[in-house]
Amino acid sequence: MKHVPQDKYNVAWFTLAECIARGEKVRALGVYRLLSHSIDDMAFRRQLEADILLAFQDKDDAIVKYKEAAFLYKKNGKYLEAVAVYEHLRDLDPEKIEYISSLIELYTQLRINSKVTTNLKLLFEVQLHKLDFEMAEQTLSELDSCASQSQTAHQHQQISFALMHDHYHNQDQVLKHIKAAVCGFLQGDDNRALQKFLSSLEALNPSYAIDACKYAQEESKN
Repeated sequence: MKHVPQDKYNVAWFTLAECIARGEKVRALGVYRLLSHSIDDMAFRRQLEADILLAFQDKDDAIVKYKEAAFLYKKNGKYLEAVAVYEHLRDLDPEKIEYISSLIELYTQLRINSKVTTNLKLLFEVQLHKLDFEMAEQTLSELDSCASQSQTAHQHQQISFALMHDHYHNQDQVLKHIKAAVCGFLQGDDNRALQKFLSSLEALNPSYAIDACKYAQEESKN
């Protein structure tokens, strides 16, 4: 950070906060430009500018600046800072696959497996909502490799129901997910979820419900 007398530096921050509180966008950005000369970290400067823009409901321009900040943090190896910005971006646009994918990549590099799993589940939800079954299958496969069966049972249940609504679905594919869901609920000792799943299958497709009951009986014996 470039040398600026501490009193002037503190006044600048106070003035910036005051401008935001009063809703004085032009003045706030003017103070930011002056203050930015004392900040060497370009990523932090972009993040601060984005925060100011967002405070004035300028969401689109703020997102542009947040993305620049995240890119610079990542480029400089500041993964925790990049994660914080991408988490914020994801909150602003929960269905943006770009942000969730970046979080999965960063959390993988940081070896925070619980966060990798959480974001894979979010990615799966978005893909399923968009009816992108091929990508949802891929994401679920990744989930299965880093989480237990009980942790992914609900995802297998969701995709089995979604596929069933497609008249041209692959039966073997649906049965694979039904079996995974049944095994997962049994592994997690979640009998209530299992019974609810079986009841829903009975209402939607009795034939699949019979197969699911067979899987449950077989797994219970093991």
